[in-house]
Amino acid sequence: MAKIMNKKNLQKPITLTDLGNFTEEVLLPGVEKILDEKLEKFVTNTNLEEAFKNFENGLATRFADKDYLDQKFFASEEKIISRVIKEKRNLKDTLILLINIIRKNRKPTKKEKETLVFLEQELLTT
Repeated sequence: MAKIMNKKNLQKPITLTDLGNFTEEVLLPGVEKILDEKLEKFVTNTNLEEAFKNFENGLATRFADKDYLDQKFFASEEKIISRVIKEKRNLKDTLILLINIIRKNRKPTKKEKETLVFLEQELLTT
C-alpha cells in the first residue's frame, strides 16, 4: 500500500499487479471485517435460541388448540361425507332406473340410455 500512496507513484498509471496488491492488502480485509460484523449481529446464540423458541411456541399453540384441530378435522370429514353421499345417490339412481327397465321387461329409451351412460361416467370418475 505504501507503494501506491507514494507521491511519485501517484503520477504513474496503475498496473494490474498494483491493483491486485491493493485489493489483497486493503479491500479484502475491509470487506471481510464488515461481513464478520454483520454475521455476528445476525447470528448470535440468543437470536437463534429466541427464533427457535418462537417457532416452537407457534407450533405448540397452533396444534394444541383444540378448536383449530377440530375445525381442520371436520372440514376434511365434511368433504369425505359429501363425496360418499353423492356416490350413493348416483348408485341409487342407477339401480332404480335399471330395476324399472327390468320390471317392465323392455328396452331402455334413449333418455334412459343417456342417463345410464352419464351415471356410469360419474361412477367411474369418482
